[in-house]
Amino acid sequence: MAGQRHPKTVQIGPLLWGISSSLGDYQALASSENDLKALGFTQLETLQIVLKPGMPRVLQQETLLHELLHAIIATQGGVFPTAKGSELEEAAVSAISPMLLTTLRDNVALREFVLNP
Repeated sequence: MAGQRHPKTVQIGPLLWGISSSLGDYQALASSENDLKALGFTQLETLQIVLKPGMPRVLQQETLLHELLHAIIATQGGVFPTAKGSELEEAAVSAISPMLLTTLRDNVALREFVLNP
């Protein structure tokens, strides 16, 4: 498992998201977002998760999981704007947890990449 690359796609609910770590994809998003320090980006408009290329595996795993949570929230329709304070956190966790569980169950290559050292 040590040399395994991240999967190229992930199914989140009804949407199939692409996953890229190409330098061109990263530079394009970093430039358009004016954020050259970000380790990853999630773009709902193109259903793309883009990771900074060349990161160590453990950082790539954590960044992919972080971007997956953004993709899950986007797939769910966003965080509930009417929730306040602790309600917002509870609403976000309630929205994310079933989708994260389903996403990990439905995507073997993703699960193996994220969970294996």
